[in-house]
Amino acid sequence: MIISGQDISAQNITDRLSRDVKFYSKEPVYKLSYENYYCYFELFVNDILVFKDFENPLAGSAVEINHAVFKSGEQKIHYKMYPVGKVKATGEVYDSFPDIAYLKFKLKSYDKKDLTANDIVYTEYRTPGTILEKTEYHEDIKFEGAGRTYYEGSFTINVDVPYELHPAFEDAQDLRKMDAKTVESLLLQEYHKLRESYQRKDLDQIARAAYGTYQTQMVTEYAERDLVRKAWEEIVDIVKTPSFEVQPLAQYKLCFFADGRLATLMLDTNDSKFRGNNALWAKVNYKGALRPFFITRYFYMPKGQNELQVY
Repeated sequence: MIISGQDISAQNITDRLSRDVKFYSKEPVYKLSYENYYCYFELFVNDILVFKDFENPLAGSAVEINHAVFKSGEQKIHYKMYPVGKVKATGEVYDSFPDIAYLKFKLKSYDKKDLTANDIVYTEYRTPGTILEKTEYHEDIKFEGAGRTYYEGSFTINVDVPYELHPAFEDAQDLRKMDAKTVESLLLQEYHKLRESYQRKDLDQIARAAYGTYQTQMVTEYAERDLVRKAWEEIVDIVKTPSFEVQPLAQYKLCFFADGRLATLMLDTNDSKFRGNNALWAKVNYKGALRPFFITRYFYMPKGQNELQVY
């Protein structure tokens, strides 16, 4: 399946997405459960950001990752760790990683065609460290990155999915090899176009810009038509809310993903509510609360061309 959305409109996006989705006798959904201890982190699958946590220094949950998995086989998992600074609950300050900091990941999957079955557990991973003490019930491990202000690492997993996608950026140019100022300038041009489409509430333009990532999400999640429709209708409801107000671009930085084939502008801030999000966002009073709505879009440049395309 090749991902492209040139003929998409607000009226046909649900039909087109629903047509793209295929169903199988087995529909595995892969997820990475995580446990972070005295650290914040970002999680990447195949160099695509799938999750971040800059608010909870001690937490645990799971993240579904199919939307960053385009075919069966080996997938690269990468993580970036950051110190938590001041812990609100206790007032403790950690400007670097303490000895006890760590990240743990566990690869699991479930089958959407058999939701009564237990999750299948595959591999586990923990950030490296030195074992100081080990008993039958406990391990005291000193984190390898203790004392540092940044740490990153990677590992691989293997998955088996019934689909194979070829996203539009698959054979795109490596934008990291271009002059950074040129890439940033080109991105700003596209961001201004995108910002104007949201300001005008131009749903056709919004649908075309969103189609690539939405198609990947719906296809890899085996989404039925009702779910596709609801996902699009929620975006429409948010954008059409009278309080919807796109914010000016500010405090941004150039970031690359998918091994340089995708580029975007991210917020350059330590504010935990905004850190790790796209630089284009809107304020909106939605469902009784004033909240930020982040407009996350990535851009690529096909080989032999000199203009950016939206994914």
